[in-house]
Amino acid sequence: MINLDDFSKDLNKQLNELYEQAYPKVKSYILQNKGTEQDAEDIFSESCVTLVNNIRNKKYKGESSPSTYLYGICKYSWLNHLRKKKIEISDNENQFLTLSSEYGNEQEEKEEEDEQIEAIMKALETLAKECKEMLTRYYFYKEKLIDIAKTMGYTDQFARVKKNRCINGLRNKVLSK
Repeated sequence: MINLDDFSKDLNKQLNELYEQAYPKVKSYILQNKGTEQDAEDIFSESCVTLVNNIRNKKYKGESSPSTYLYGICKYSWLNHLRKKKIEISDNENQFLTLSSEYGNEQEEKEEEDEQIEAIMKALETLAKECKEMLTRYYFYKEKLIDIAKTMGYTDQFARVKKNRCINGLRNKVLSK
């Protein structure tokens, strides 16, 4: 887990951890939106510098995880890059406007998705240990419910019931916020 306080102490370690967490997602996003691997590397590097500066200048307050924050910086940087590129290269203003509006819709959807994921992760932390373990193993590690049941000492049927109770509890916590 990335610790905001550790950025000043061990910057290289924190950036390496951020790279492992965020770069594949950034690369995928840029490749899906008319970019290259080199574009992804450049945008990611520039965004890391921006993140470090924002941390040092206390502009980043830790409302979201550093990897989520960095991903947002990368997305905005890529949008700006696309805008500049299309204005310089293309005389067809409609093409640029279409690309910008499509990107804007994707941007909004992705931001909403990121916020939902953040809310789910926070709610997951508040669940009972057994629920947290079961849901993490089932949804994040993609373990079969039958294997989880055996490990946790449940019958197959009780494991299904328990999973449903846990997911309903998680849903209620997320929706109540």
